[in-house]
Amino acid sequence: MYDILVQNARIVSPEATVSGDVAISGERIAAVLAPGSGAPAARTIDASGNYLLPGLIDPHTHIEHMYKPGLYTNDDFFTASSSMAVGGVTSLIDFAIQLPDVSPLEILDKRLGQAEKAATDYAFHSCFIRGDEETLDQIGELVRRGIPSFKIFMAYRSRGRQCEDGVVLAILEEAKKHGALVGAHTENGDIIDYLVARALRNGQTRAIYHALTRPAYTEEECMRRALFLAKVADAPFYDFHMSIGAGVGVIREARAAGLPVYAETLTHYLTLTKEVLNRPDGINFICSPPMRDAEDIDALWQGLADGTISTTASDHCSFGTVLKKQGEDSFDKVPNGICGAEFRLPVLFSEGVNKGRLSINRFVAVTSTNAARIFGMFPQKGIIAPGSDADLVIVDPEREQTLSFKDSLIGLDWNTFDGFRVKGVPVLTMLRGKVIAENGKYIGRKGDGRFVKRRIDPDVLRYPVV
Repeated sequence: MYDILVQNARIVSPEATVSGDVAISGERIAAVLAPGSGAPAARTIDASGNYLLPGLIDPHTHIEHMYKPGLYTNDDFFTASSSMAVGGVTSLIDFAIQLPDVSPLEILDKRLGQAEKAATDYAFHSCFIRGDEETLDQIGELVRRGIPSFKIFMAYRSRGRQCEDGVVLAILEEAKKHGALVGAHTENGDIIDYLVARALRNGQTRAIYHALTRPAYTEEECMRRALFLAKVADAPFYDFHMSIGAGVGVIREARAAGLPVYAETLTHYLTLTKEVLNRPDGINFICSPPMRDAEDIDALWQGLADGTISTTASDHCSFGTVLKKQGEDSFDKVPNGICGAEFRLPVLFSEGVNKGRLSINRFVAVTSTNAARIFGMFPQKGIIAPGSDADLVIVDPEREQTLSFKDSLIGLDWNTFDGFRVKGVPVLTMLRGKVIAENGKYIGRKGDGRFVKRRIDPDVLRYPVV
């Protein structure tokens, strides 16, 4: 007797789509069976006509995030993750960002405490703002504690986060010794600071100037510099939140040269252009890097389809309009970040699968399986297979919905994808064998999530997962 039998589903992996039943015992998948198996189970869920996907993994979120002292996002780990669970997400990777007077291990302990109330499983990237002896010495212990992925900023000098090239190189070299993966926020912070100062001197303060002072070349140059440093260190590299079409070519060049490099793009870079900054509510859409142009959107979709871009994420960072309006007089004062992690699945399904830009199999790869492989969660996560965690999402490909901020459990008064008409909606989400969301409602409990201790397969650090 199984605990749950999901029957008559279209089971999707990156390689194939097959009809079948999935049997679950306890927290794990016990068997993948022929459709209509009739296997005995305490509960049977009929998925006829629907896709059964591995639970989505969001490898880039900023939940319960301190933007600066006294200014936090309008969410916490429960409100954000429960809303994401309704949207088919079962695991997320957030950040433990080092502070000037706090070590990486200390900030990790604090973030782990905050995340104990999460509704989904969770992990962290450790984020460094300096390369001093204490920081470098803690890399090995972070890896031993299940944190094998790191992030560095190559912008934000005024916020005390920008790492100089020597620091970037030192972190790459030390991380390689411990089998870890380093990624970066790749924008040329010094050029951006110059362009922002010039714009402000000229009275150019509207939201659109946030994008105009962070032109595409500042991202491309920084990507190339980061990849050069990774080559010098003979280390793998992950490019967080790539927004530019030119970046697809940069990653292709690096791969052709044999470098083990990865790129991630975000839902809003695949759907919105910088013209949203000209809207009356344009300050809400200020994020870094900014949205780009239509041709960048086309190039990013192509990069996802052909394997150049390995993952998608949300970069969820939720500020309500009250906080955003702190900078309504000048774009440089607006808290950076946009919300919308809970709508990632229906938006990407509608814009990707339904519009023929991605196959359903590639969709699974870039929303779940690849993140699990790259960041050391596979095969526990990211795949529907015997022995894997029973993290599942049922998607009705025919169900339509108009997205609204009112449907979000976070409680914000706006959403990045408000008003989007989508087709293909998650109708049930299961975390380790427990149904936590169904028909747009969260039905789990605070604290259902667990910390995922990760270890990256050495092959992932040598041969890119596409």
